Amino acid sequence: MDVSTVAALYGIFSRQIRHGAGHKGNGVHNRIHWGVIKYVATYRRRMRPRVMAKIEEFGSGTDVVLLANRRQTHRWLRKVAAEQS
Repeated sequence: MDVSTVAALYGIFSRQIRHGAGHKGNGVHNRIHWGVIKYVATYRRRMRPRVMAKIEEFGSGTDVVLLANRRQTHRWLRKVAAEQS
């Protein structure tokens, strides 16, 4: 997934609202703190170029699919499912 910063921030806050904060007892910790917000807010500028460079370095000869939103993701999943059947 290669979503926008706004979509990523919306995602973490909406998940927090839907599922609440804290430890759920299944190994999942759902808490938002400044470090998480900063990481998500700066990901496209700081980390994405590094990730893309690694994909470029190690991903030659493979199909890489970048999906920017849920609609593209659902469309791609339907296409893959149709190709397999």
